Amino acid sequence: MFSKEIYTQRRQTLKSKLNKGIGLFMGNREAPCNYSANTYHFRQDSTFLYYFGLDEPDLAAVIDFETGKEVLFADDVSLDDIVWTGPLPAMQEKAEKIGLSHTSPRKNLADYIREQKRKGRTVHFLPPYRGENMIELMDMLDIHPKEQKEKASEELIRAVVSMRMIKQPEEIEQIDRACNLGYAMHYTAMKLAKPGMVEQELAGIMEGIAVSGGYMPSFPIILTQNGEVMHGHAHNQVLTAGRLLLMDAGAELQAIIAAILPVPSRWAGSFRGLPPTCTTLSSGPITTVSACVPRGYASGMSILQLPPLSQTDSKTSA
Repeated sequence: MFSKEIYTQRRQTLKSKLNKGIGLFMGNREAPCNYSANTYHFRQDSTFLYYFGLDEPDLAAVIDFETGKEVLFADDVSLDDIVWTGPLPAMQEKAEKIGLSHTSPRKNLADYIREQKRKGRTVHFLPPYRGENMIELMDMLDIHPKEQKEKASEELIRAVVSMRMIKQPEEIEQIDRACNLGYAMHYTAMKLAKPGMVEQELAGIMEGIAVSGGYMPSFPIILTQNGEVMHGHAHNQVLTAGRLLLMDAGAELQAIIAAILPVPSRWAGSFRGLPPTCTTLSSGPITTVSACVPRGYASGMSILQLPPLSQTDSKTSA
């Protein structure tokens, strides 16, 4: 988390961009894996983190753009929860750490939103992507999930984008840390890759680096010898001498994402078969290819050309 002054100033800036209605910000809930108590690694909504900073499930918040009032809808842990979590600070205490003074039980959110609708007030919300939030929005706003993307607030979207596209010094520092972590993921995999390994071994090493040094991979790791298949996530092939291995991966620190292009030692010209706009870098048997993107954008795509098996054996024996 950043300081409460940062979150307070962000919300204040957002209020200056909208002057009618209320903004509804839905945090994410836990996502069950194979039963309700066994969940995937929790990932908070990025916009909720940007304005409210609390990285835990079952939260929501509203900002009244006319009165300036801000309310966090959240519950304190119950006695049953404490068995699993241990003692935790009260929600009011957490709210104060992000500059909020008003909290309300999570169950009160629906009644609050319905009351605002009854008064004819505009409820601004961003396009949802989680099923649970879509269902909750449908219950509160009477908007079917199929229509929610279309009926999301363009005014709020534009305001949020205009703020999040400009990074504060504190964010840049975190991005640099995530970039270093992304570099370590790629470079380590490059150094360890050799014929006979299974792709999954390298993917597991890269994911372990992301988790041990940060938060989690920023997206499922792409590591494949079938680079012509876009965003393939299968890692079941054995690395074969002479084939190309494509790696596309990144890491994040509480939603600060990095997908990094490692820079080997020298330029090697254009790679055969790739458009001339794609430049390549080389360091021994490792070839790193930058993605074909507009100038000024970074990429995390790396292509590794494995040496012949005999060459690998001779290096190992030496």
